[in-house]
Amino acid sequence: MELKNKKILTMLIICIMFFNAAGCSKSGENQDNNINDVEETKERQQTIFKMESLCSGDAKLIGSNTVVTGVGGKLTFIQNGMIVKQYDEYSVYWLDVISDEGLIVYSNWDKQVCILRYDKEYNILSNDVCFEIQEDLGIDPAVCKVENEYYITVTHITGKINNGDINGENGKYTISMYKSLNLTEWEKVSDVITLDNNLEDVDLNYFNKKLYITYEKETADKCNSSINLLISSDGGVTFQENKTLVKENADNEPASIFYMNGDYYLFYSSDIENKGESYEKAAMYMQCYNDDFSVKDEPVRLRCRYGDGILLYDVIWENDDLYCLFAGNYVTQNNLVLERLNVAGR
Repeated sequence: MELKNKKILTMLIICIMFFNAAGCSKSGENQDNNINDVEETKERQQTIFKMESLCSGDAKLIGSNTVVTGVGGKLTFIQNGMIVKQYDEYSVYWLDVISDEGLIVYSNWDKQVCILRYDKEYNILSNDVCFEIQEDLGIDPAVCKVENEYYITVTHITGKINNGDINGENGKYTISMYKSLNLTEWEKVSDVITLDNNLEDVDLNYFNKKLYITYEKETADKCNSSINLLISSDGGVTFQENKTLVKENADNEPASIFYMNGDYYLFYSSDIENKGESYEKAAMYMQCYNDDFSVKDEPVRLRCRYGDGILLYDVIWENDDLYCLFAGNYVTQNNLVLERLNVAGR
């Protein structure tokens, strides 16, 4: 998704101090908060909403209290935990947004990649099919805007979809890039990467005149996975760098990445402290990197009211607050939860 908020360096330092005060732990370790820390942290946390057993799919923030998602495959807008608009005619399973333009790119089991525009009341202004998927499926579309040109990526799958058997055969996953000036005529730029691995949770950003693609690479669903980064300096024609941001040490699921004052901040969920439990025992983390993507600090755990059992979808950084959207206990309950972490004065 496109970078939505830029913060000053002081805000970053304050935020990190806050999270460490909350009793954060290094990756692979468990640390117990004392009672004072727990109580103090709770004063800085707010559950904006928790929609129990909503059974939504992919979800994105389009405001600090507003979400767009697919519920039973139906395009759904949610505000403060209430469904404000739902459309049966738009089949949405994977999506990304440019919220300040009222733009959604989505794909579905009908093997379509579409661009949809909506107004401030979440009425649909237009819905155009960009192209039909020729492979078995196209998932995880991601979008960003570079000056007056739009870029999207789509992950094409041929063969086995979302292999869940560590000894089973994987499908062939290809992340492909496209561009357009008018959102209706799309030109293929390149096939970015092809692997016999599950390649999922793709995010597309533009920082420092380069395109950045982050994605999860796993051998089997809910098993150990890495979070990887691809960088292009020629508009997506070639990607010269492939960096591992989080090594294959747990089930790691990337959500958002920010570039601020020379550093990169990756937000993701992981079962690193409860290995093998995947979504049911995962927590949220933030990892800071230097400009060359060398690790700057140890991962910081973002403690929230919900506790463990988090599949992180999206993060917005707004003034003194982090807004974290996630599925709670995705497999057994599939709650949709939005929490605010306030960092004022920290």
